[in-house]
Amino acid sequence: MTSQSFFEMLEKKIITTIRNIENGKVTPADSGIGKLLNTMKDIDEPCYDQLLSRYKKVYSTLKKD
Repeated sequence: MTSQSFFEMLEKKIITTIRNIENGKVTPADSGIGKLLNTMKDIDEPCYDQLLSRYKKVYSTLKKD
């Protein structure tokens, strides 16, 4: 069982990474977002789905530019 604090830390790290990608501070490839999302999927799949959806929205706006 994963501790709540690890879950919260991981969620915050994913959200911060998505913001950094959105702001152009880091590229999706360099961010390590895939590994973070895969770890989240193992812990909490509904939260994973929500964060993945958010990431996909950000990524789709990058592709249009």
